[in-house]
Amino acid sequence: MRVTFIANGAEGERSFGGNDTYTIGFAKRWGSTVITNEKAAEIYRNCKLEIWPAKVAEPFGTYVHFLYRTLYSAYKAITMRINSDAYVVGSDHLPDILPAFIIKLRNPKICFVGQYYLPAHNPICDYKGELQVPRISSILHYLQQQIGLMLLKQADIVTIMDENDTDKFKSTIKLTGDIEFEEIFEHKHSIKLYDFVYMGRLHPQKNIDSLIKEIMPRLNGRSLLVIGEGSEREKCERLARGKPIKFVGTKMDNEKCILLSSARVFLCPTLYDTNNLAAIEGMACGLPVVIFRCPQFKKHFNRGAIKVRFGDNIAFADVADKVISNLTLYSELSNEAIEEARRHDISKTASMVYAKIKQKVNEL
Repeated sequence: MRVTFIANGAEGERSFGGNDTYTIGFAKRWGSTVITNEKAAEIYRNCKLEIWPAKVAEPFGTYVHFLYRTLYSAYKAITMRINSDAYVVGSDHLPDILPAFIIKLRNPKICFVGQYYLPAHNPICDYKGELQVPRISSILHYLQQQIGLMLLKQADIVTIMDENDTDKFKSTIKLTGDIEFEEIFEHKHSIKLYDFVYMGRLHPQKNIDSLIKEIMPRLNGRSLLVIGEGSEREKCERLARGKPIKFVGTKMDNEKCILLSSARVFLCPTLYDTNNLAAIEGMACGLPVVIFRCPQFKKHFNRGAIKVRFGDNIAFADVADKVISNLTLYSELSNEAIEEARRHDISKTASMVYAKIKQKVNEL
């Protein structure tokens, strides 16, 4: 069975997320080609690639670049030779979903595999539930996801994170958040250079500004390593001036693992998420996690982590200080974190998903 991933919605290091972790992990194991654009090719460098050019639209800004990728993806889906049994989308963005939908229309025997991990946040509210003036980017993201959701209802299979999404689609596969456990675990003995680490997109959803502005000042000058890129980086670097906080951008493969392992505790102040894969990667290095009690985490992070009352930055700082200062508690949580992360090894999940796609292909 030949499977191709369409990941033209990716924007490279700036938007790297859990969906990219799955695309890379599955594509490597299945020997699949990943279709993407020049800007995102770097994050998929360990996969077989097919590049759909989009660089010509970059100078015109994010919105034009997105529209160009969407239209070019549709054009390619109409004109390309269909040479795979299944097409898997790399995100819930239109540059990925629309071409897979068109290919399915051209040949109903092709298996269309979608993904739907996190509903777009209501743009008229912030991530703490308070009313706000909506940003244009938030409105457009919300609207494009609604269009994508209508197209995903035609998919043969949709991978989901939340079991409440099961009834939205024809057939679903529930994922629980999976990582390259063995690859990360081998670096867990790295020398500790930082007290805390945050890894993920620098985006309002992740609440990174509160971590820098309100939580870290209560931790008595302890150090923080920030791994990741995003729209909030410039703002966060301004807030971090004069503080023991280091930004290193998005890192991949061994470099990411070594940096993660160089810290002692993983801080996850996110306010809206499904299952934070970055935190699970930290757990694979033996890092205890301090995390807010988000509604989406009800069934996650019950071992190797301490959940804090949602949005309580003072309590978050107090718990972080307790974890790093109490050696007995730290050791207990560290051991739990490793065992919990081991349950999220992507190898088993990749085999399960491949088998279900193959079954669907045979049915079609």
